Amino acid sequence: MKNKWLKNSNRQHLRYSMRQASGIALALVMGISVAAAGQTQSVKAAVDTQTADTGVVATTDTANQTTETTTIGKNQISIKDFASQVQKVTGKDVLKNAGIKNTAAATTNEIAAYLLNEADSAVNGGENSYNYDLYGYVKYFNRISDIKKADDKYKESLYKCFTKGIMVGKSDGTYSSTRKFLPKTKITKNEAKKMINRLKNKGKRFKLSYDGQVLRIINLPKNYKDYPYILASFPNSYYEKKMNISKQRTKEDKTPAQTAKILSDEDKDMICAKIKKNVELRLNINYKKTFTSKWKSDLMGTYFDNNKQKSVNAYIKAAKGRKIVMTSGDVIVDPSSLWLCRNGVVYGRVYVKFRVKNGNIPSAKSELQNEVIYGNYTAVKNLSSKKTITYANEIGCDISYTGKKITSCGVSVYFDGIDDYY
Repeated sequence: MKNKWLKNSNRQHLRYSMRQASGIALALVMGISVAAAGQTQSVKAAVDTQTADTGVVATTDTANQTTETTTIGKNQISIKDFASQVQKVTGKDVLKNAGIKNTAAATTNEIAAYLLNEADSAVNGGENSYNYDLYGYVKYFNRISDIKKADDKYKESLYKCFTKGIMVGKSDGTYSSTRKFLPKTKITKNEAKKMINRLKNKGKRFKLSYDGQVLRIINLPKNYKDYPYILASFPNSYYEKKMNISKQRTKEDKTPAQTAKILSDEDKDMICAKIKKNVELRLNINYKKTFTSKWKSDLMGTYFDNNKQKSVNAYIKAAKGRKIVMTSGDVIVDPSSLWLCRNGVVYGRVYVKFRVKNGNIPSAKSELQNEVIYGNYTAVKNLSSKKTITYANEIGCDISYTGKKITSCGVSVYFDGIDDYY
């Protein structure tokens, strides 16, 4: 997947990514131990409530010999003052070539990102001031959900400040893998102080997973040592609750933390993508529109044993007869949950909410619910209620190797069950 953003990269970026790969992997594995060392950084640091006080600030722009007057809140900070504080800690005059005419205006998130990134790049090596591989993930997965609201001039700075952990915006909610940056929102003096402190001290910056999600290093789940990292937007219950297969895990199996050291980032991406697509295809059905040859091919392609024409055709016939219409929300399969079983199957934890909107739905006891949801096993008590169902369980992926390299993977026909265990 990385080739999608790396194929047009220049050689400098590629060399930098290769130099950083081993170090980043180690940092992710060691992320939890940082918390044990006494670091108490809070995820809330960048999401303090904005205020809207009023006041007037007048300044003189000596470069243009004009007096600027603008109204900003008394708890806000002007662009000129923000830039001045940045210059104090870095020695970089970030306004010199910024092209900002009214420096007496209040600093917004996007302008802060621009000035912070200019300073950080100047003192930390330009293109080498950020991890290009991580930056690629942040862009590829649209980790900044409201990036379109930013001026084009500032978008790259927002991406880079996020990648560097200087600014991380606000979570889009529980189980979310994206964050809002509110580009046009004016920052408070307190927020400015924290941003500049992170600019000055790299140890204060937010940590990200290898694929560009903010990590949590306080208020951790009881079994945090079992995982390579804990995501800020995921509740402890996601990590603590043992699923059907996890309950049977023995010392011969690998924990997610151990598995993370075995699988490459590309392996993790490939496995999660297969599970995610499999569940999306199975939980989003309209008997009038869905069952095209492409849908059939896509579904079979998510399985390790893709010779499933007969069973898929049988399901389509049954689902049409039952007039099934079903939709789901986002399907969450995070790499932090992957663990390798002694039998060679890799299990990934799935979290998704879905609802059957229409259809003749049999009971769970009838053992016919796989005519509603394709798969080896389906058993959901309230499937016919038309209420939203929360599914949280593990789905297994079979994998094949060439030497020690995983060359292909697909959902196991024996471990694709959908039930209401959660």
